[in-house]
Amino acid sequence: MDEVNFSTYPNPNFPFKFIWLRENKINSLRFAFKMTKTFSGNDEEDVEEWLDKICSAAKIWGLNAEEMCNLALLQTSGAAYRFWKYQSIYGIDREFRELSKAFMDRFKPTRSTDKARQDLENVKQGERESLSTYYDRVQQLTLDTRICITVDIVINAFVNGLRDTKVKADVLASKPKTMAEAYQRAAN
Repeated sequence: MDEVNFSTYPNPNFPFKFIWLRENKINSLRFAFKMTKTFSGNDEEDVEEWLDKICSAAKIWGLNAEEMCNLALLQTSGAAYRFWKYQSIYGIDREFRELSKAFMDRFKPTRSTDKARQDLENVKQGERESLSTYYDRVQQLTLDTRICITVDIVINAFVNGLRDTKVKADVLASKPKTMAEAYQRAAN
């Protein structure tokens, strides 16, 4: 039997497979675009939620990092679009991780930071909440503020939110220097 030279016989399915793959990718982008909303950078919008939706759409529809960036770019308007345009002029790497970090740094709502700080200042131990759960909640609120807070502020928030006034007075009298000391004193 003679050897067949495939270079002289182009694969008849190649153009159709290519068109199918291209159409499939276009449809994926189209559906991903519908799944995500436009982000303009307003205070009412949550950049973390927007980025999560971009990531979710990318996972569902099989988009690569460059396509994720393009999808994100297409889903920006207003201040967010101008920010992206300014960043691209000055050579920000077009990887999605870089894009996410840049958007988080620029558009992390100050209201969420302010709200976290306000939540920390107003934190109260629930009626049925254990001391350890309350302590963990205070620690999480401290992390959520995303700004430097002195240990004294965190200790005061923790102590002022304690449910039992006797325990509160005892912890204040001991003048704890760390959260661990405040927790130990409250637990005893």
